[in-house]
Amino acid sequence: MNKVLRNGLLIFYIFILSVIALSDEILTDEANNEFVHESVYAGCSDWKPYCYKVGDHLQGSLVDISKAILDNAKIQYSFDVYPWMRVYHQGLNKENFLVLGLGRTEKREALFKWVAPLKKTTSIYAYQDVNSKIVLTNPVELKNYDIAVERGSYTHDYLIEQGHDKKKMIVVARYDQLYNMVLHDRAQLFLLDSQAFQPEAIRHGFDPKSFKPSIKVFSVTEYLATSKKTSDEMVKKLQASYKKLMQQGKINLPN
Repeated sequence: MNKVLRNGLLIFYIFILSVIALSDEILTDEANNEFVHESVYAGCSDWKPYCYKVGDHLQGSLVDISKAILDNAKIQYSFDVYPWMRVYHQGLNKENFLVLGLGRTEKREALFKWVAPLKKTTSIYAYQDVNSKIVLTNPVELKNYDIAVERGSYTHDYLIEQGHDKKKMIVVARYDQLYNMVLHDRAQLFLLDSQAFQPEAIRHGFDPKSFKPSIKVFSVTEYLATSKKTSDEMVKKLQASYKKLMQQGKINLPN
């Protein structure tokens, strides 16, 4: 083999090795930076102790669990608090928008893709003024009273589904208004998650002892959910991340 041929083959081998090395480097970079190509937005309503802001910092158990799921799945994200109706509509219509704490009800079942529960099943109670003489023995009896509910919430949906008189539904935008409606005799009862009742009362300057539960109305489980427009691949990836973290004991669902 003459010198020119040997040099030519040497150059060729060096070229091939360089191409292989470069390919491996590109694949490694893509694997390490996989999360760069996937991102989601996540939103929740202002809902203490599950999702709320202190200054510019978002806190709450649902926030912590959701971030752990996304970090483990190597998916980039941004979180924020919005009015509930905005959260709901974005979760319903926007691709890759996650709703933190969407009550899984019959009405909503086919409207969303359900990733995983973010808290234990909770009870929804009707609350009344501590001095109120109302006595309820069955949720059916709610139809006789003026009841305050959050607009677009599952409590609102419940009253509609039960055929509650619209004139007897006091629809509000924020939790603090629920307490005010009863304290100022604009409603006789309000519906609220029993675990959120006391924290929200204290947070908004109400004495929890000014109210009392009258009856359990129904139960619900809050989920991490997204719109039908979000890909099945994204949902499966999040579900796999959740399952892995649960098996490792890194997720403890709050009440």
